[in-house]
Amino acid sequence: MSQIYEISENYVEKIAKLNPITATALGVKGHEVELGDFTPEGTDKNASLAEHTLRELQSALPQSNDDRRAKEVMIVDIETELRLYKEEEHYRALNILHSPMHSIRMVFDQMPKNTVSEWENISERLSKVPEALSGYTYTLREGIKKGLVSTTRQSQACAIQAATWSGLDGSSSFFSNLLTEFENSDFKSEKLRKTLEKSISKSENANGGFSRFLTEEYTDMADPEDAVGLDRYQLWSRSYNGIDLDLIETYEWGWDQLRWVEKEMAKTANLIIAGGTVEEAKHILESDPKRRIDGVENFRIWMQELQENTIGELNGKHFDIPEPVTKIEALIAPEGGALAMYYTRPSGDFSRPGRTWYPTGGETSFPIWGEVSIAYHEGVPGHHFQIGTAIFLSEKLSRYQRQLGGTSGYVEGWALYAGAVNGRTGLSRQS
Repeated sequence: MSQIYEISENYVEKIAKLNPITATALGVKGHEVELGDFTPEGTDKNASLAEHTLRELQSALPQSNDDRRAKEVMIVDIETELRLYKEEEHYRALNILHSPMHSIRMVFDQMPKNTVSEWENISERLSKVPEALSGYTYTLREGIKKGLVSTTRQSQACAIQAATWSGLDGSSSFFSNLLTEFENSDFKSEKLRKTLEKSISKSENANGGFSRFLTEEYTDMADPEDAVGLDRYQLWSRSYNGIDLDLIETYEWGWDQLRWVEKEMAKTANLIIAGGTVEEAKHILESDPKRRIDGVENFRIWMQELQENTIGELNGKHFDIPEPVTKIEALIAPEGGALAMYYTRPSGDFSRPGRTWYPTGGETSFPIWGEVSIAYHEGVPGHHFQIGTAIFLSEKLSRYQRQLGGTSGYVEGWALYAGAVNGRTGLSRQS
């Protein structure tokens, strides 16, 4: 292993130690019962590790092109991470898609439940949700003191999400569903059931308390404006794209693309209903019983079959898909999250497969005309193919490249392209 690859290996291990939720996502063993430090001190520790690793990288000499690429990827990512840290962005890290509150909840989706000891891990980790959310609350309060806050709309929506997960809205909480899952398993330990029940109660109360904090305290101090200003936008744009974009040029290009898309939509709508509007065409598609699936489980099965059929049609013809990457699970997302389908990566050893998650929003009947391209985007040939293949290339890529590297501009760009192209070619003609 080269010096740069060794630095990469050590960095991933140290990141996993500081961030047990990340460890679970990556499949790094030994951190199953912790959640991590969500106070500013926890962020300081991550920044200190990043600074130390950056110095190591800058002094390391590449021995090959693989080394050079691995070094450059890490330096670009770490430098951007440190810029966000120095701008104290962690003090206002609150949004409906990806915030500490979501990581703390979603880690339980990633944890295995195949043995008694794995359920014991879940129970112990659940008992630490109050401490984790307390640390996060402290960070947000410190952000208020510094004048670094999220927006009113984000805080209001996040309060609703936390209330849903806690059961405050009157529905079954996310955490109580874990108890039901345990009771329906083959593990009949009354002692563990009681311990799990206590841990679940702590998690529910903590999420309910966090929802009240957002509603009764934070929202009043949040920024009513959604706009973030040029400097913050430029910084986050670099974080998402890995380069410094000309924002004015990109903005103008975006409007040109929107106009083109609207024209294409109008043309397609006219093919569905002569002289009709886009909304009229959508109504026809959504009301057509041949393009609708009734029942949540039936829809999940359809999604699973779509993913498997697509892999079969692509593999060996358009792509050579590594055997571990041919495995994917289509699942229904827990209630309370954003109403957008998402993907979670496989563990590093593929013992946990990549998964697509579909939020129903309480619906039980699903028009499928618009879901095929989204499935392509999240699964194959989108996120699962790209991310899963990167994880598989252990002989070629550094551990950082496989497990932590990448930008949203690339990852989402590939998935958008993959979904659009395959939607046009009619792959897996189920739409």
